[in-house]
Amino acid sequence: MIGALLLAAGAAGVTVPPCRFVIRPIGTGGAVTAADTVEGSCSGRPPARRLRYDARAKVARAAVDLASGDELGRVFLSDRPGVLPGDSIVLTATIGPVAVAKSVTALQPGYPGGRLFVRDEAGQVFSAPYPGEARP
Repeated sequence: MIGALLLAAGAAGVTVPPCRFVIRPIGTGGAVTAADTVEGSCSGRPPARRLRYDARAKVARAAVDLASGDELGRVFLSDRPGVLPGDSIVLTATIGPVAVAKSVTALQPGYPGGRLFVRDEAGQVFSAPYPGEARP
């Protein structure tokens, strides 16, 4: 029945996501992105629910411990934000030969080229530019 629905959806011009398999272990609560998975052929039976969506961080998270090779089913996975809420980051401002660095905590997800709200050690909340390259 599900296969027929997917075929009908594909025929109607709706994009059907590929079946995805985990390529490295991810603990419960860990962020899961397209880079953590590989496309493959579905087993034919829907896998148990293994993902949940974290709306605050805008990322899929493992609902259970995931092992390499676990089938996730047909899901769309986005790229992981470079910065997640709660991450400690260092903002650096450079003017001429002077550089000032400030440690802050991210209050929302951050993506390259964007801005995010952060809190400094004194409790001040402010908007800051994304702090450079994405973290691993």
